[in-house]
Amino acid sequence: MISTYRGILMIWLLVASFVSRSQSFDGGMYVGLTSNQIDGDGLGGFNHTGVTIGFYTERAFAEKWTGRLELAYIWRGSRELESDTSNFYRTDLHQITLPLLAEYHFTSKISAEIGISGDLNIIATEENIYGDFEPEPPYADASLSGLFGVSYAVTETITIGMRSSYSLTPIRSTRIIQRPPGVFNDWITGSRAVSLSLAVYFTL
Repeated sequence: MISTYRGILMIWLLVASFVSRSQSFDGGMYVGLTSNQIDGDGLGGFNHTGVTIGFYTERAFAEKWTGRLELAYIWRGSRELESDTSNFYRTDLHQITLPLLAEYHFTSKISAEIGISGDLNIIATEENIYGDFEPEPPYADASLSGLFGVSYAVTETITIGMRSSYSLTPIRSTRIIQRPPGVFNDWITGSRAVSLSLAVYFTL
C-alpha cells in the first residue's frame, strides 16, 4: 500500500510539472460511466457498471494531432448475476489511472484517440452470496492498459467520448479460462481488465 501511495504522489508531481512548463496547454474535466468485465475470471459479459471522473491537459503538436495527459479515478471490475444456475459474485477495482494519449482530428468535431495508461489499484474487493472475502491471490498494485476511443465535439466546450481499454499487463496472476492454442496464447496470461466508457468532457 505504501508503494501505491508513492506512485500516486509521483503522478501528481508529474502532472503538476507537465502543466506548469507551458501556458499554451488547454484542459478540463470529465465524468462518465464504465461497463466492465475481467478477461480470464470465467465470467462473460459487461455486467459490472462503474463510474469515472478525471482531469486532463492537452496541447496540439501538429495540424491534426493533439497530445493529452489525464489523471482520473475509474471503477472497474466484474459481476456475475445471481440465477438458478450460478451464484452471485462481484469484483470491484477502484483505481487511479494516468492515461497518455495521442488524438487525431478528422474534422473539427470528430476525432479518434489511442494511448496507454498506468493504473494503480487503491481498493480491490471481492464478494459472493456469503459476503466479502479477501482476494486470493491479491490483485496487482499497478498495471498497464491500452486505450482506444472516439469523440464528438457537441460545442466548443463540451465533448462526448467513447473509450475502450484492455490490460496489457495482468491485473492478477490467475486465469480460470485458458485461451486455445494460437497466436495470442503465448502472451495473454493472468486476468485482464476490460472496460468500455462513455464520458462527457468539459473544457475549462
